[in-house]
Amino acid sequence: MSSGTPMSPIPFAPAGLSRRARSLVKADGIRLPRQDLRRDRAAWLAHGISATEINRAAAGLRRRTAVGPP
Repeated sequence: MSSGTPMSPIPFAPAGLSRRARSLVKADGIRLPRQDLRRDRAAWLAHGISATEINRAAAGLRRRTAVGPP
């Protein structure tokens, strides 16, 4: 888990979702701290997933879990 910027407990819908999907996220979404992917990195490498793909997944997770407007 990250100890950086505190996360708003109020969910917000990311850009690019349909109106119906945004409504679902706002009504039923729960904000959780992001998981640290470093914990699983060795196992993924052992299964043949490239370091480039793991880094890409980690970057995407950081973007998606950034604190945004409520």
